Amino acid sequence: MKQLHTLETLIQQYSALGTKSQRFKYYFDSIRPLITSLLKKQIDQKIKTNVLSQYSTLIVILGSNPNPSLIITNAVCPQRLVVFYPGNHKKVLDTYFIPFLDPSIDKESITTIPIDYNNHDINYNTMYHALSRLPKTKILCDITSGKKILSFQLGLIAKRLGFDICYLDAELYIKDSDIPVPGKESLYIYTSSSDEPTTINVHQQNQLRIHYLPSTHTLLYVIGSNQGTFKYIHDDFSYSSIEVIKQEIDLFYKKN
Repeated sequence: MKQLHTLETLIQQYSALGTKSQRFKYYFDSIRPLITSLLKKQIDQKIKTNVLSQYSTLIVILGSNPNPSLIITNAVCPQRLVVFYPGNHKKVLDTYFIPFLDPSIDKESITTIPIDYNNHDINYNTMYHALSRLPKTKILCDITSGKKILSFQLGLIAKRLGFDICYLDAELYIKDSDIPVPGKESLYIYTSSSDEPTTINVHQQNQLRIHYLPSTHTLLYVIGSNQGTFKYIHDDFSYSSIEVIKQEIDLFYKKN
């Protein structure tokens, strides 16, 4: 509940700001670090439970807004980072991206590669040449930022080389802006081994799941993804059992 309250407060304070520069600074300084922390926790949990692999290399395209690339980079914390950036975004790279990378990311492991803003044929060749020479480890390509054509090209190259692809999106945006409502973001990861993406919600709500095991007449209550389980066993379920089950659910929520 504390995190929800914090997110709601951030939205209110962001919306109250008058200028674009004020909003950018507030998001960069106050909202971005919190979203990064929440996303990193979800990614670490997915890795811990073997739902997701640990990526050693991350590829990003830096756009005019550094926030999406910075959030993903600091949440993944790769051992090797490759950053493609149009020449006119050099200031963004030097001022808002590199200095704010997580301390665990070794600066010596970062490769920055300038690309042309308009020459798409040259850009494709530049990106393919750089990525095809990478060591064959777990590699993730982020296609969230940059011009659509650049993201499309990086996606094609990733598929050609067998790399995974990710994209940060949101189900809801702050009114009259292109900024996601904090906590409503989701990271989608597409792997070469699955037709369905792995979805990582930035703010994971507690969910109660109830499983009935007919062979043992067992109800299994599970709250969240890793917050513990409660097992309730009953020999025969009838209409009168509904009240018993309701009481058990209420008790379970009080305990958790």
